[in-house]
Amino acid sequence: MRSHRWIAAATVALAVAAGIQTAAYASPAAHAARSGHSRPSAAKVTYQLGVDLDFYWYATMKVTTYITADAKYAKGLGANTVMISFPFYSNSQLPSAGASTPSPAILAQAISAARAQGLQVGVRPLLDQSNLRGSRVGFLPKNTANWLTAYAKLLTPYAQAAQQAGANRFWDGAELTQFAHDKNWALVSGAIKSKFKGGRYFSANWVTANDTKVLPGSGGAGVITGADAYPTMPYPLAKLKAEWATRALGLPKGTVLSEVGIEALANAQYKPYVSSPSTAPLVPAVQVDWFNAACNAVVADQLGGIYFWSINVGESLTVKPTSKKPTQFTDGPGATAIKACFTKLK
Repeated sequence: MRSHRWIAAATVALAVAAGIQTAAYASPAAHAARSGHSRPSAAKVTYQLGVDLDFYWYATMKVTTYITADAKYAKGLGANTVMISFPFYSNSQLPSAGASTPSPAILAQAISAARAQGLQVGVRPLLDQSNLRGSRVGFLPKNTANWLTAYAKLLTPYAQAAQQAGANRFWDGAELTQFAHDKNWALVSGAIKSKFKGGRYFSANWVTANDTKVLPGSGGAGVITGADAYPTMPYPLAKLKAEWATRALGLPKGTVLSEVGIEALANAQYKPYVSSPSTAPLVPAVQVDWFNAACNAVVADQLGGIYFWSINVGESLTVKPTSKKPTQFTDGPGATAIKACFTKLK
């Protein structure tokens, strides 16, 4: 759902063909029964209450100014952490930095600016889809071992910069579903672990109730599960709370919802992963109810936290959702829902 960065409907169809969505929808009752209906009540926990910052760098960007403003805004909503997602690129052969990829030094500058506002910081490299001819979820390099060797080399200086700048978490990867269980992920995990001593995560793509089989252990040993959460919900808005809680029950306990976002458009819950031009009417209640339902699932299913997608670093924080920018939540009802969520989870 990232304009050119979010999963488009056509690319999700490719993921389906690749086997990501492999099973028919199971009813809430059936899914709950398979999962033991519910988890035992949890002790008091400290959740990651986060906002995603989408960091596409450019040469004249006022990094400290923009990150400071975004961090203050997130903190004003009640966040205790931000996730800085930065792009890298790939052809079918090897990954690389691109024109919009910040250098390790610039990333460290961004981390320091967010930390200066009293927030924890996560760092997440995110494969840009513009060169892939499809979704990163369906991407598989020609030679996985060579790709992961280069990926580990690419990320190592970023992990070191994150450590030195005081980041709390580092994502080894995100949505690389086709090869997240490859034995060569140990190259990536080992390289990052040698430089970064905080928590390490991997964000798997979660679209259907049955995608949870791809989550445990994604990205290698010692990596905590994250989920970029776009489960389809073909139900009236009134049923979202129960449906979200039932679907999320299949996620491993402690999973962090590393992306929760949706268009504020009519019927967006049918395809929450879509962000593209649409003639559907603007309906902020869709976004609000989606945020509320996801927040409820964090408590109901003993998850580790939630990050709302997203603030584009450098863009205005006073733009309400529109038909041209329907995923926008700043200065709108979506932001109010996020603030209520963080208050609840505290």
